[in-house]
Amino acid sequence: MVTFPDTCAREAWEEDSERANLFEVGDFVAGLYEIRSVLGSGGMAQVFEAHDHALDRRVAIKAGWPGIPPGALHQEARALAAIRHEALPTVHGIGVHRKTDFIVMERIYGVSLEDHLRQRQQGGESFAVDEVLWLARKIAEGLAVVHMAGIAHRDVKPSNVMLTADRRVVLMDFGLMLPEVVMQHQEEIAGSPAYMAPEAIDNDLTPGAGKLLDVYGLGATVFELLTGQLPFDAPTLDEIRAQQSKGAADIRTLRADVGEGLALLVAQMLAPRPEDRPESAETLVWQLRDLLNRKPAAPKGPLRVLVVDDDPTIA
Repeated sequence: MVTFPDTCAREAWEEDSERANLFEVGDFVAGLYEIRSVLGSGGMAQVFEAHDHALDRRVAIKAGWPGIPPGALHQEARALAAIRHEALPTVHGIGVHRKTDFIVMERIYGVSLEDHLRQRQQGGESFAVDEVLWLARKIAEGLAVVHMAGIAHRDVKPSNVMLTADRRVVLMDFGLMLPEVVMQHQEEIAGSPAYMAPEAIDNDLTPGAGKLLDVYGLGATVFELLTGQLPFDAPTLDEIRAQQSKGAADIRTLRADVGEGLALLVAQMLAPRPEDRPESAETLVWQLRDLLNRKPAAPKGPLRVLVVDDDPTIA
């Protein structure tokens, strides 16, 4: 079982100090949600912690930056609202405040998988193989549900995965998600370069194959968790694409305790041709579960997560 970090100082959102905040602390969004703090910012939206005065609870408010495609944020919300799974955040509602689209979502307390990985590296500690298998299976379970709804996430990476104190592994930030039926002929290349599949970089996408982008992103994430480095890393998309054409290094050359079965699976997930990857996240769930069952049972130590900046007077 995964040993979670001792502290979690920030949420899984990148700070963006160059833009003015969409809402200010003390604002009442839609007359109901009182903004308490800024959780962070991403390329498409800014996220706030707020208090829902109707139901007396903490929520997260995700507000879209000016200039994002009209309706994109609410499309994301409607897609998520149609799915219920512990690996996905719950959507409570949508609205418009001062001409800004927003989503009201479950407030998830925890630490990003990216931050947890960095904390481990700074402490000279690596993930055990069985920990990575467990985390990958949890992420794959969430992706399988998303894919069954006909949606591809398109930005699977450690910073978009949250770990909570009650052992939830939550897939976050569906800002780049697309329905499979409109996957083809996107006007712009979108994603995080180090986790983008070759066909995404080439903008050569086909309807129904979006789930294989997520399989690739999870493969890059597993590679990074096991080795502490990315399978492909370069300053430009062209250079990353050139590396991808040569294939990823055998993970066993970087991590000796990785078994043959897991090494083969990671190589398949990172295959340059999408048809050579596992056919779905659901297939991955079963493959990861089988590999995990072959490992000795991991000790169940205490869960060490400290949620910071929490107000005990608010549920």
